Amino acid sequence: MKLPITQKMLIDWAGPSVFRDGQILFENGLVKDAEYEPPRIRGMILRAGREMRTGARILPNGSAENDCPCRDSTERGIICCHVIALGLALLQRARRPEEEAHRTQEIRHAERIAAIAESAYIRRAAPDDPDAAP
Repeated sequence: MKLPITQKMLIDWAGPSVFRDGQILFENGLVKDAEYEPPRIRGMILRAGREMRTGARILPNGSAENDCPCRDSTERGIICCHVIALGLALLQRARRPEEEAHRTQEIRHAERIAAIAESAYIRRAAPDDPDAAP
C-alpha cells in the first residue's frame, strides 16, 4: 500500500520548526511503533520515558487532522512534532520495502507462536527433579 505523504507535506503541515522537533524525536529513536491504515497514521512515541499513542487522519485534500493527546494538538490545534516523527518513521519504512517485508514476517511469526496452546509444548523438568525422565 502506497503511503500518501511526503517529507514536503510534513513540513507544510507543521512548519519548519515543528518539523525539526519531530525530526529530532525520530532520529533519537523515540518512535516505537508506526502504522498506516488508510486514512490514518498511528503509532507509539516515547515521551518523558512513557509511551504515548499518537496519530493523524490524512484528509482527501492532502492536509491532516491531528489525533495526538499532547498540548499542541489539544489546546493549540496544530500538527505536533509527535505526528511528524511518526510520519518520518513511515517514510523511512516506505523507502526500504525489504525491511517492511521482514517486519511483517516477524509479526506473523510472533502471532503464530502466540496462538499455539501452552499444552502443545513438551515441558522440560528441572535437572534436579527426581520424577524427570532421561
